[in-house]
Amino acid sequence: MTEEKILDEIYDFMDDLHLKGAFGASNLTLQLLHPDEMETDALLAYLTVTLSAAHKLPFRDEFFENVKKELKTRDDWSDDLLAGLE
Repeated sequence: MTEEKILDEIYDFMDDLHLKGAFGASNLTLQLLHPDEMETDALLAYLTVTLSAAHKLPFRDEFFENVKKELKTRDDWSDDLLAGLE
């Protein structure tokens, strides 16, 4: 699967959950992800797609911190990489 297709799947899946009001399932999805096993773009996609529902996703803050910790170990890290996604 191409990276573009993976990103589309992330956005479609999470958007569908949010449109259905399935915030518990969205929150659980974030809990089951392993940032150390994921590409940077996929991590940013999850943070982006969940931003508007952050107040309904209790685990999102922890997920954000886990992503930040992981991304800081990578060559593509920059201080503004997560700007606006907190």
